[in-house]
Amino acid sequence: MNYHPQGAAPPPMAHGPPRTMMQGNAPQGVAVMNGTVRKLLRQTMGDQIEYVTSIPQVRSFVAAVDSFCQTTESLASLGKSLYASGSVVFVVDKSMRVILWNDTAVALTGFTRDEVAGRNFLDLPGLVPVSSSSMLEQALFSFMDGANGSRAPLEVSLFAKAGHELRLLCECTPLVGNPAGPGMLVVAQDLAMYDNVKTQREMAALAETPALHAMPSAAQQAAPPTNPIVARNPNPGRGTSALTGWDEIAPHYQIETVLGQGSYGQVVRCKHLPTGDVVAIKKIQNVFSDPIDAKRILRELCILRQLKHRNIVQIREILCPADLTSFQNLYVVFEFLPSDLEKLLHSPQFLTAEHIRWLLLDLLKALKYMHSASIVHRDLKPANVLLNLSPVAIKICDFGLARTIANPTSIPSTSSSKRKRDASPTGAAAKKKIQRQLTEHVVTRWYRAPEIIFRDHDYSTGIDVWSVGCIFAELLSMQKTSVPSHFNREPLFPGVSCFPLSPGASQMALPQDSRDQLNTILRVLGSMADDDIAEVADPDVRFYLRSLPPQAPKRFSELYPGAEPEAIDLLHQMLHMNPRKRASVEDALNHPYLASIRSIEEEDVVASYGIELEFDLRPGTLSIADIRKLMAAEIGYYHPQKQQPNTRARH
Repeated sequence: MNYHPQGAAPPPMAHGPPRTMMQGNAPQGVAVMNGTVRKLLRQTMGDQIEYVTSIPQVRSFVAAVDSFCQTTESLASLGKSLYASGSVVFVVDKSMRVILWNDTAVALTGFTRDEVAGRNFLDLPGLVPVSSSSMLEQALFSFMDGANGSRAPLEVSLFAKAGHELRLLCECTPLVGNPAGPGMLVVAQDLAMYDNVKTQREMAALAETPALHAMPSAAQQAAPPTNPIVARNPNPGRGTSALTGWDEIAPHYQIETVLGQGSYGQVVRCKHLPTGDVVAIKKIQNVFSDPIDAKRILRELCILRQLKHRNIVQIREILCPADLTSFQNLYVVFEFLPSDLEKLLHSPQFLTAEHIRWLLLDLLKALKYMHSASIVHRDLKPANVLLNLSPVAIKICDFGLARTIANPTSIPSTSSSKRKRDASPTGAAAKKKIQRQLTEHVVTRWYRAPEIIFRDHDYSTGIDVWSVGCIFAELLSMQKTSVPSHFNREPLFPGVSCFPLSPGASQMALPQDSRDQLNTILRVLGSMADDDIAEVADPDVRFYLRSLPPQAPKRFSELYPGAEPEAIDLLHQMLHMNPRKRASVEDALNHPYLASIRSIEEEDVVASYGIELEFDLRPGTLSIADIRKLMAAEIGYYHPQKQQPNTRARH
């Protein structure tokens, strides 16, 4: 592939290094630069790059390349070395389009340059899981925003054509001085090389999971632990693994493998030595470095402590720091589940109709309970649905964007309904509370409900129903009679961008790409009806929707030919553009599609009270000192023997 200085789209790459980098008559400067890179490779990683044995060597190499890139006039000057490197190396431009895909990437994934070059990472779900592409996109955006300083290495996954998952430790380097435009160089090592992070192949376990003939009832299933594990004082003098920065989990936990890594910190699988229980511990670094992030973490911990349902992940404990007045890192212990729906969707596994029915039922039961507690998740997607393999069961996780909501069942969209609610004694106050909380950019793009795109500040539980509907559609694609190969599975609405019509946008911007999220939705569901457009609150949005050319809807029965008619009908009801006409959780549970497996007793498990977070109702902004006190109080719920008098927060 040639790297075009003018920024034009490169042609598909042929196998092997590009000619312009390999010709013997290349300019002398390029030859010298190529030699310099090879020297850097030898100095930092040795001649046998594929046999490196330490992560610091990877970081050293990337630091050297980073320094070299600052003086390089063109990415092409890096030459043959990046293509021949034993590390996985790829380069994306500022729009996440792949402009370099090296030999090792081809060898490990089975995806050729012709298949990857010029494609956007976000358009390759069969190669890159959504969670991984999101992490890389976030790293790129931070570079584009001029972020300085070193980033923590990222753990991302790629899917090989053979069906297995590759876990890679990535170092990302900004390429800001290239004439072809800014971008990002990613150098990655296969984590299978490192003894301290080896783990069982979860995809192999998924592939061997027997077909599900019947699911046990709630009474037959083991309930998730409700009592926290009692932890003693941490012993910083006794580390439990080769990973640095984890001494505080000793002596009661032993690290078995790294599960994930990002800018927030790490997640590891551990054994609780006193009981033998396997748990997941999330280390959140520098908790108080940003007040917005710190408050979000506090909110998630407060919410999860109060949600007690078998289909919602449970916090076992929060490790108590040695000093509650000065701690910077948090160690949160969760129950462990070996996989999630995103990994399942990209595995070679196929599901039966009964699998799908039970998975959807579990999701809806979790939603009913959550909404009864006045909680809206706001970020439901396959990666946030943890999966147990035997028995097959799901648990919703990651409540980082969740919020309390005043009235979980109301979705005021028309001006008349707004006037009626505001006229009630408590309506105006409730509206003020909702608007203060529900103004952030929420829900991963592909699972984002239309009302969020439409800047509706008063959205409610319907956004979670929409997201579950999108997940339901992907589960239907796992029937072999619907989509014959797992490489052909994709989200129902895979938009590549979302123009700023979401809450908080200062002005409306029309989409420049027909593949934006709204148009992607309309290409599947068809044009909105006039009466539905009339209920959209924002006049600019109404004007834009009426300006679009008419589109006919696609038939779900043709997209998922293996799905039962009842499944298709329920999918339609859950994905109505108008939230007032969309199925509620109760509607979905009562649908004939679930009639054969419903258990009214299980579905009647609702919260005993609506969660209200006192600190969210306070006027003004919480200071870091305030958040630290509230965080210490939250930790105290798991360590009552250390709780100071009168320090517990009212939440």
